[in-house]
Amino acid sequence: MAESLAGQNIGRFVVVSAASLGEALIRLGGERFDAILLDLSLPDARGLDSLVGIRCRAPSTPIVVMTGLSDEELAIKAVNAGAQDYLVKGEADGVALARRLRFAIERAALRRNR
Repeated sequence: MAESLAGQNIGRFVVVSAASLGEALIRLGGERFDAILLDLSLPDARGLDSLVGIRCRAPSTPIVVMTGLSDEELAIKAVNAGAQDYLVKGEADGVALARRLRFAIERAALRRNR
């Protein structure tokens, strides 16, 4: 992801990774992020459980879900559970990913400023 984002010209992104939901939750407890790119297949959480856990820890941070599952029903459930967007791995290049992240950040900023 970091390489894909580095090769685009939409904006500059600093990528911080976590190998598990537990690690991500710890980082979210002590750091602030503009957006979260969440894989729904983590070693310690699968599916929407990881989204729910992240949403509880960082309720105002926009989340873009990225997964290997091209499942329209899961995508709708993810958005209903608080994800800003849903991307399928391999279907989005760095520009598409950067746009989704940027738009998610902008939508979250609009909601905060209302």
